[in-house]
Amino acid sequence: MATQKQKALLKALPTSTSAKEALLRAGYSPSVARIPSVVMQSKGFLALCEQKGLTDELIVDSLTEDIKLKPQNRLGELTLAAKIKGLLTDKNEVREDVKIEVVLGQPE
Repeated sequence: MATQKQKALLKALPTSTSAKEALLRAGYSPSVARIPSVVMQSKGFLALCEQKGLTDELIVDSLTEDIKLKPQNRLGELTLAAKIKGLLTDKNEVREDVKIEVVLGQPE
């Protein structure tokens, strides 16, 4: 079940310039807003998207239709929908759960 903040986030996303801004407007802390996928890929938020009709099927069907009817340009809307569903992230999203190992030297 979606929380009140998740509901506020879904309402804030269409009028925000980034997922981070929408998270802040919905009442999330700056530390949570730094990693939008934590909220936007949560079970509650994804269930809320489904409940409101924003399904993966809708995104795929709309994109397919747009490609077939190329004169129509719905790229902005589809990009927003994909961001809402967590299929796209902002370029400046920081992932703290990613480990990078750098090895210097010649391979054996």
